[in-house]
Amino acid sequence: MVKASDLKVGQKIEFAHGPITRAEIYAYGKGSKDENGIHMSDDFAVKMGLGAVIAHGMLSYGTTIAEIDNWLAGKGKLVSIDCEMRGMVRPGDVVYSTFTVKEISGKKVTFTWEQYAKCPLTISKGGSVVVSFEGELRKWVAEKDMHLVKTEELKAPLKWVKTTWDPPFPEGKYQESVETWNEGGELKFLWRLSLQGNAEIEFAE
Repeated sequence: MVKASDLKVGQKIEFAHGPITRAEIYAYGKGSKDENGIHMSDDFAVKMGLGAVIAHGMLSYGTTIAEIDNWLAGKGKLVSIDCEMRGMVRPGDVVYSTFTVKEISGKKVTFTWEQYAKCPLTISKGGSVVVSFEGELRKWVAEKDMHLVKTEELKAPLKWVKTTWDPPFPEGKYQESVETWNEGGELKFLWRLSLQGNAEIEFAE
């Protein structure tokens, strides 16, 4: 059970969600009544210069709140949380939220938090690209964001979203599935700040 007394100033609590799918984005748009074309239509989003649909900011925000609730497991409550939206989240991204303990006052703990979106671009083995993901194929990385591109050796299976189109992107209908890459290699990815803010949690103990 999580207790306020178990935490220390500077301690980090981390959550992950994804990869985010178009189906998840569209379902959120329908449920929230936010059916702006940049979220619901790849054709429209491309015409707006975005390269493809982007997730609602409130969708990635909501995944963070859900992860906190799961972590607390009824042993505390989220008293307050706020956020600033800083960057786009796209289909195929995994979002990582990190809460850093700022202050502890009895059972109440305040945090600063950030969420980063990890957009896979390619996997290379032996210096050659063996997999190119949608972010690479559709050139989602702007020149101004090239400094946000990073690499890492894959040490665990990678879940990714496979999407096919008929007729071709962006006008066609899509089919998608979450696949798993088990063959290792060097992953190139875009690591971009998507949200940041503050939160306060009151623990039961």
